[in-house]
Amino acid sequence: MSTELVSQVGAGVAKMKESDSKLQAKVWSTLGQAASDQRTQLLAHVKALEIATAFLPSECPLLNHIILSYQKHHDPTL
Repeated sequence: MSTELVSQVGAGVAKMKESDSKLQAKVWSTLGQAASDQRTQLLAHVKALEIATAFLPSECPLLNHIILSYQKHHDPTL
């Protein structure tokens, strides 16, 4: 998945209502996993973490999934 496509999808996600934060985080996490280059993966995972940690409870399975994915692919110390 190209950085250009991720940018376009990101613009669409930004237009979603704030109440759809779980869906936004899930979209960014999926983009992070599907991205072909390391920079795009990192950008998408960081965005998913920003949204998820701000709006989802700490015991949420989706938040746990995003954190584990970030640790696996980018920073095991998070």
